[in-house]
Amino acid sequence: MWQKEYRKRGFYWGLKPDKGLKKAIKYAPKGVALDIGAGEGRNSIFLAKNGFRVEAIDKHFDGLKKCKTIAENYSFKISVKTKDITKFNFPHNKYSLIVSVAAIDFLKKSEIEKIYGRRKTIYSKRTKKIVSKNLAFCLMPNHYHLLLMPLSENSLPRFMKKINMGYAKYFNEKHHRTGTLFEGRYKLVPVNKNSHLVHLPYYIHLNPLDLIEPEWRKKELKNYKKAINFLKKYRWSSHLDYAGEKNFPSVTQRDFLLKIFGNSKKYQKEIEEWIKSIGFQKQEIQDVILEK
Repeated sequence: MWQKEYRKRGFYWGLKPDKGLKKAIKYAPKGVALDIGAGEGRNSIFLAKNGFRVEAIDKHFDGLKKCKTIAENYSFKISVKTKDITKFNFPHNKYSLIVSVAAIDFLKKSEIEKIYGRRKTIYSKRTKKIVSKNLAFCLMPNHYHLLLMPLSENSLPRFMKKINMGYAKYFNEKHHRTGTLFEGRYKLVPVNKNSHLVHLPYYIHLNPLDLIEPEWRKKELKNYKKAINFLKKYRWSSHLDYAGEKNFPSVTQRDFLLKIFGNSKKYQKEIEEWIKSIGFQKQEIQDVILEK
């Protein structure tokens, strides 16, 4: 079908890039971009205009021929290759951006799994040095909580610098603003007691209750079932991952705390008990929590 359309004059898909790509491109580092199922090259041309070196692959030569003609006329850095994407091998550590607009939708599920399987194998070879383990977290509307385990001297400041500067840059670009984002430096409290380590993850994961039951901090939580159900629906913490539901599994390193909890079922049971006896439990960590 596509080969027949690509042989006709004009551009079947037009020359305007995909709307999603236009929004996402500002977050992608410049380098080599791979356009999978490039067709006549509308997205490849857009990427080249924005400073990328582009490899455009498609199984239909006539579509790529149009892309190549435009690239040569305007000196765009686009190389075209006639390839079956189900058999394409991803070179190691080469691409800063991989684009596939609609092409994947025309493949069988088994073919898609093969593509992502090869991609996962290649990119899993990249090694990232972890400077600090993120044991638990909770994101709130205007602040966040982290339980961190630094792996070397001075690794914690480096970790926090990456987190805060990286998010501030993303937020400013997204909302077209400049300047500082956070009111001040992050607050840090060392965890020196076993009792602190045992209870702090539960406390961190209960912070979202501020949104529906703020009285929990005054030991006046009346409807604990409502609180438990709310936490099950709140995505922006590591609670669900510890409870055995995949939410953001790659964000935290949970092995250490799960050895303390026992397993996900025991964790779930303990946090429910923690909610029921919240007044007593909070006293155990009163000297290390930031909100009193």
